[in-house]
Amino acid sequence: MRRLTDSRTAQQLRDNASGLISKGFKVPIEDLRYIRLAEYEEREQQRELFTVSYDPDEEYYNND
Repeated sequence: MRRLTDSRTAQQLRDNASGLISKGFKVPIEDLRYIRLAEYEEREQQRELFTVSYDPDEEYYNND
């Protein structure tokens, strides 16, 4: 899967958003969208690492 977001940028936006919220400011919706998309992509990336994908019809042995 090709990512649309950057992990470093997403973390910086998370830090910025938490600072804005703690000071009583609203977080820009674009930042929230980016953060949410990055979280989704991180979950998908983890799922790809831990999921075994195979074709049950594919032969894994040689019938000579």
